[in-house]
Amino acid sequence: MSQLTQQEIDAGFFPTPDNGRLMTKEQFRDAVRLGVITKDAGMGYYATARARTRMEVAFDNYLEADGEDKDRFFKMIPELATHVVWFEKGEGVIV
Repeated sequence: MSQLTQQEIDAGFFPTPDNGRLMTKEQFRDAVRLGVITKDAGMGYYATARARTRMEVAFDNYLEADGEDKDRFFKMIPELATHVVWFEKGEGVIV
């Protein structure tokens, strides 16, 4: 696990376990829209490249958000969160 920045610590992020699949928000959105990742297959959390939040990803927003809606939706995500870390069911993520 990587060392967190002070900004991540101050924003309430904490280290991401090594067993999660880290991807950018855009990569995650594409995977959801293509059906590669489904709502019932696991759990996603907003993250940076080395830390995650306890805020779960809202799948429906990723499926429906486009144009202005996408911009508004992304503004609801913690400012530092550039990624999503995805945990398949059974990977033992601790919230």
